[in-house]
Amino acid sequence: MNEILNIDERNELERCEVVIRQGLETFIEVGQALTTIRDKRLYRIEFGTFEDYCSTKWALERRQAYRLMDASKVIENVSHGTQTLPTSERQARPLTSFEPEIQLEAWKEVVHQSQETGKPITAATVQQVAEQWKPVNQDVRQAKETPMFAPPIEQIIEEKRPKAHVSYNTGENEWYTPACYIESARRVMGSIDLDPASSLIANERVGATKIYTQEDDGLQYEWSGNVWMNPPYAQPLIMHFISKLAESENINQAIVLVNNGTETAWGQTLLKACSSVCFPQGRIKFIDPEGNPGQSPLQGQMIAYIGSNTDAFRIEFAQYGTVL
Repeated sequence: MNEILNIDERNELERCEVVIRQGLETFIEVGQALTTIRDKRLYRIEFGTFEDYCSTKWALERRQAYRLMDASKVIENVSHGTQTLPTSERQARPLTSFEPEIQLEAWKEVVHQSQETGKPITAATVQQVAEQWKPVNQDVRQAKETPMFAPPIEQIIEEKRPKAHVSYNTGENEWYTPACYIESARRVMGSIDLDPASSLIANERVGATKIYTQEDDGLQYEWSGNVWMNPPYAQPLIMHFISKLAESENINQAIVLVNNGTETAWGQTLLKACSSVCFPQGRIKFIDPEGNPGQSPLQGQMIAYIGSNTDAFRIEFAQYGTVL
């Protein structure tokens, strides 16, 4: 080869190759390094093609090299919406053919399901969610091809979003809030008049005067009084519940236990509506039907208060963590 690299290019090539040499198991950095080498043709001093470079230098087949690069791009796209990221190329692989917007939405659904069930994320679970999002991805792709005649991407996603598969406070695999938080909520508000996302079994612990179950669909009713809520965490349900809470004019007080999703749209909606918020120290271990604490969830929690009794909330919930 007659081409040469300047000093900056040589340094960049060496930097990228150090990353790859440190181990192909670090798939994110490897994928990014391979992408840089390909896009800037840093291989050109010794190799005619990028594929020859991968095969000769690293014994990487073309397919695997491109999988690593595609996976690193998925990481870049989904990192803006969640703190939990794929831990292997195989986890990211089912999302690589999707549009960036759908990669993010599908991955958030994977994370939500893992948080609800307490089960680890696997390549198989990502594949299952990806199958649900394929029709939406096709619609988004078509909209990008004919933007003048298509609705906004955000509208397509919201209208065509797959129905969330969530454990909606029903069945034998329920997990319940530890009694101490419920009793603290009762002490602050004086009573729990309504739990709009509950079940008969869950209300044995909460003791709300009125509940709405999955079958009732609490979103269709008027909410009033003092509300306790630990809503389903998967989208779009959690956004629907938080929005309903924020817009309900007949609520006196409310205490809401959710994942610490301050970066999400529903999290921002809740923070704007609340008077005070507690960020518990450590992650809350929810209780199974037999009363046994489960494993720590993947994400921390926050407990928001809506109402005028802010001082009482801050004093009561300070025992659990930082209260703002």
